[in-house]
Amino acid sequence: MVLGIIAKTDRFPDRVAGLARAASGSGHHVSIFMTASGVRLCLDERIHVLSGLPEVDLGLCHHSARELGVADAIPDGIARGSQYNNASMIQRADRVVCF
Repeated sequence: MVLGIIAKTDRFPDRVAGLARAASGSGHHVSIFMTASGVRLCLDERIHVLSGLPEVDLGLCHHSARELGVADAIPDGIARGSQYNNASMIQRADRVVCF
């Protein structure tokens, strides 16, 4: 199963990280897309370390990152993209959760 996680806010880093770890630990693939204020999660250690897990993909809306001033601080392992990437993730996912 592929689990899609959309993070549109930066208020729930523990929930995003916990769900991603639980799903990937159960053998599921996890795709996380951060948008709007959720792009700030890329700076949170609990989130960007997930990029080191082979079954987790991290991406964000580069436009949102520029607008919120974090574009120059995006850690390695996090794909910069657009809402097209978000739509593609939703299409591939079997289930989608939004925070």
